[in-house]
Amino acid sequence: MQSIKFSIGTEFAIALINADVSGLSDEEEEALDTFSNKVIKEHGHAHFALSDDPQEFGKCAVTGLQSSVTTLILNK
Repeated sequence: MQSIKFSIGTEFAIALINADVSGLSDEEEEALDTFSNKVIKEHGHAHFALSDDPQEFGKCAVTGLQSSVTTLILNK
């Protein structure tokens, strides 16, 4: 099994794992949709899992901005 790691804002990780975007703004939801579609196009459909890595400050793969990020693992 291949695993690919993404650092994304904690709010986006919660939305992806729980399939609940109710806490995101319209702009954030659109950015998450764009990210998800890009991942599907590049890697196909797969399941995300939260990493055991602690949260850190880094570049969010969804927005490209610096924020509190967590690591998601895409298992193919």
